[in-house]
Amino acid sequence: MSSSGLTKRLKWLLQSMLNIKTVVFSKKATYRLTKITDFIYTQSQSESITLAYMSRLKEYIYNILMQFPESGRKAEEYGKNIRKLVYQGYSILYRINEPKERVEIVNIFRENLP
Repeated sequence: MSSSGLTKRLKWLLQSMLNIKTVVFSKKATYRLTKITDFIYTQSQSESITLAYMSRLKEYIYNILMQFPESGRKAEEYGKNIRKLVYQGYSILYRINEPKERVEIVNIFRENLP
């Protein structure tokens, strides 16, 4: 492949990548995070375990969605333009807001719990 062909492919790849600058949580998602924190603490009775788990969850959300915002599967059953990512049994529902260059977390819940 010629260098000009490679350059064109690289330009296309860079243009096709989304430029996500931030991840924001809706009020509902923020509320659900507090409930998840309470649940983990109740089960573990350990502040350090709870904080470590929530830190890993937050790190996972930010790392994956900032780098690969389209990595979640389309989940139109939850709403228009909704995608779903799963972390250790928790479903993370989000949408990509390209004009604002952000990912919006709309809900987080455990599949097998009310």
